[in-house]
Amino acid sequence: MSITKYQMTKLQINALLSRCQSLRELFGILSVSGSEASYLNMFYSKKCLEIYEKIQTHKKGKHPELIGCEGCKFSNFIDRPSVLIHPFESLEMPKVPDFPIDLIPEPFKTYIKELAYSLDCPVDYVGMGLLTIWSGFVGNRRKLLVTNDWLENCILWTAIIGSASTMKSPPLNKMIKDFIVPIEIKYRKNHDELMKEHEASEDKKDRPVLQEKLTSDATREAVASLLKNNPDGILYYRDELTGFLNSFDEYKGKNGSDKQFWLSIWNNAYIKLHRKSNHDGLPITIENPFVSIIGGLIPEYLMNFKSRYGNDNKLIDDGLNCRFLPVYPEKTEGLVYDDRYVKEEAFDAVENCFQHYESIENNTIHLSQDAKKSLFEWVNEINHNQIELIEDNTLISHFGKLKSYVMRFALIFHTINEASGEEIYIKHLSKENAERAINLVEGYIKPHILKAYNSMNQDPDDQNAKLIISLIKKRYEENLSCRIYQDIKQNRTINRKLNAKQIGNAISLLESKGYGFITKNKEFYLYEF
Repeated sequence: MSITKYQMTKLQINALLSRCQSLRELFGILSVSGSEASYLNMFYSKKCLEIYEKIQTHKKGKHPELIGCEGCKFSNFIDRPSVLIHPFESLEMPKVPDFPIDLIPEPFKTYIKELAYSLDCPVDYVGMGLLTIWSGFVGNRRKLLVTNDWLENCILWTAIIGSASTMKSPPLNKMIKDFIVPIEIKYRKNHDELMKEHEASEDKKDRPVLQEKLTSDATREAVASLLKNNPDGILYYRDELTGFLNSFDEYKGKNGSDKQFWLSIWNNAYIKLHRKSNHDGLPITIENPFVSIIGGLIPEYLMNFKSRYGNDNKLIDDGLNCRFLPVYPEKTEGLVYDDRYVKEEAFDAVENCFQHYESIENNTIHLSQDAKKSLFEWVNEINHNQIELIEDNTLISHFGKLKSYVMRFALIFHTINEASGEEIYIKHLSKENAERAINLVEGYIKPHILKAYNSMNQDPDDQNAKLIISLIKKRYEENLSCRIYQDIKQNRTINRKLNAKQIGNAISLLESKGYGFITKNKEFYLYEF
């Protein structure tokens, strides 16, 4: 059965007529109850719209052109219904802008474009990935003095969001292998040499410490030890960030303090950790803990970032998700394969930045007057206008963290300028880098946060309904129909995620919301929209 010549039920006709009292009077159809009408009154056909507009113009009496339609109950001209008002806004994820590659300073800009093209992956994954990797490499060696009482670091926590096989991991793995692993290998060789000298020496007290820049172990004991030995900071990389969340309080149940430990790290705040296994019995203290985080996350696991258990076993929002920057790009079509690769000069330019910046001395960067003016105006806008318009407390918290992140991005752009130029220390942050950071946060980061929150806040039945709609539209094109317990239930993509009850609930929800209807033969027909 095709919906090209559509048969409307009386309930659906009445709901359509409930949009206009004049239409109900004209065709003599009794109206349905308000609750039923509210589900279905958003549909019209091209012909219905013409009638509606004419009646609006000639409200007194019947227009001659409409006489031929009287008594037909719409059966002669209802063809392809279209949605007038989208009844399921939560089913449509908000669109997000493309990664603003022109905001990124050279040589990172060219490298990001070429690697994304070479790997056929979203530019977002490469761009935000490289900025996060670079921030972990810079670490505590650069701080930004915003005010006398506000000293900002460049810590980034980035969640790369995408379904399986969307190329989340390959660009991260390649950049870490190309830029961080060589430094790790160098550190290991240096440590091996120092250990040989130490073993040959009679003084066994000052054992050489291994320098490190990368870890995938999220336990606070392991991270605390790493930070004690590497005060400049480290990069934490996890292929799937769900493992990062699940590792919290792994050995201590829900009463541990791992979350507070990580919250302190994001704030670059003093940490004091008591460990029974510490050989001298003294606590580990870290004055300025620095860990940038990067990892992948599939959309279905976004809920893990929204709520976690507190000490009373109740779900709470502990603020951890507010520290993460979600990178959630639109799906893109794959390119036709050819022999693509990053040009040698583009790679060398970025590699030189890492090498050039490896041995810099710690310094504080100051805001130029123009940069301070631009950044403070934006922060005041966030404080006084934008946050006041938000009702969701968690979203307010996330937007509140952007005040720190805009300073961090400005500092990161500044350090790229330092690493790629002849002058390794530039005291004042420029207005250009301040505005780059503002535009990145305002025009790119914020829409991605909103998209992630939309996904987190979707009702499970809404998400299931969306999955079924995508299946029907993908498989049936012109004939948007589907046998519920045959085509849908037997589809492997659906069957891996939904059971029979979830499928039934989703189909019923779609019908009640006006997306289609179920026939006596258990077929579901999706309206064209």
